Amino acid sequence: MEDNAFYYYYSGLASLELQQPKEASYFFQQCVKSDPEDADAFYQLGLVLKQAGNESLAGKALQKAAALRVVHGQRPSKEEKIIPRIF
Repeated sequence: MEDNAFYYYYSGLASLELQQPKEASYFFQQCVKSDPEDADAFYQLGLVLKQAGNESLAGKALQKAAALRVVHGQRPSKEEKIIPRIF
């Protein structure tokens, strides 16, 4: 993870903790721009977008997270497998 992506990811998590979903969405979007291979950032972005009611983009972000996990030899989470099918 690049330095900028690291900053954006943890700023996004902090924003979630502070119940600031708009800020969290911004930071996770910046994170995936800085590091387009970061499955965790795509996953968090998907959850924030879902919470905001943007189900179409949320589904795409969660699908991307699941695909990246497979590429990197990891197993997608249960949510990454199920949630995109709902959209």
